[in-house]
Amino acid sequence: MEFEESRFMAYVDNVFIKILHAIMFHKLETIDHFVGDEVYQSLIAKLEELDQKCVVQMYEMTNVKESKIVERKNIENKSIIEVQLTARYIRYVMNKNTNEIVSGNDERRVEKSYLLTFEKQYSGKKQGISRKCPGCGSNIDANDTGKCKYCGTIYDLENFDYILTNIKELI
Repeated sequence: MEFEESRFMAYVDNVFIKILHAIMFHKLETIDHFVGDEVYQSLIAKLEELDQKCVVQMYEMTNVKESKIVERKNIENKSIIEVQLTARYIRYVMNKNTNEIVSGNDERRVEKSYLLTFEKQYSGKKQGISRKCPGCGSNIDANDTGKCKYCGTIYDLENFDYILTNIKELI
């Protein structure tokens, strides 16, 4: 399948928003198929730190203002695409027990820019828009949870599509 920039950018925006929601709702299992191991482990560490402090990271009125490819390269057996993404959201930290705001502002939107790195293995299998579960062969929605609703197999996008391997907040 030919690379379609507009489709890829929609995918990038979707992944970013899903990550913020996964952090806020403590549901990292909903995004583990979109991200590499290092990103996933850093998100686990972030949630553990928040849990120790008995707080929740909140993101409201979230949208992607702009995203653009800043670099595309091929190294060994993979394609690497770096994307600069600017997001706008209300961001604050809330105490789990009292629902009081610990830091941030729940009334003012902030704008933050990120550098996201996506990688795709060349040896990855090719599959079109309709994806099949590797466990039972049924159609699977990889944008959903990445888990087959029929047999429970985890759909690993690393074998089929670009996954997020690094996320860095820009100043």
